[in-house]
Amino acid sequence: MKRSHWGERPIMAVAAATALTGMFLLWAAVSRGHRRAVRVDSTNDCTRALLTRRGLRRSVDGSVGQVDGVDHHRVRLRGRRVKVKVTTPLRERQDLRERVSDATRERLEAIRPAPSYKVTVKVRTARGKP
Repeated sequence: MKRSHWGERPIMAVAAATALTGMFLLWAAVSRGHRRAVRVDSTNDCTRALLTRRGLRRSVDGSVGQVDGVDHHRVRLRGRRVKVKVTTPLRERQDLRERVSDATRERLEAIRPAPSYKVTVKVRTARGKP
């Protein structure tokens, strides 16, 4: 039976891998988590609330879907941006962009996410003309 010593390469490699794994797990525990969540401002300093990015997107999606003249829509969150693409069956889309933008901003103001979001809206007619 061969005896191993602490200074041998295979034992040092296993020890290094274990140490790196432990450091990664420690970093993951200490670093700011909630990468898929958005902090929501609260009026009470003792309360913290988080909303998933998916929940925020769905909430904005619901408010955009209620705007008159919107046939199809898609809401995406990219960083601190909310991108809304809307298709309308109307030939005249005069103020649809503003109404969708207002509905999106009103929803975000009601939710009060801690990072502010920039809203961009693109409107297309059913024929595909921007």
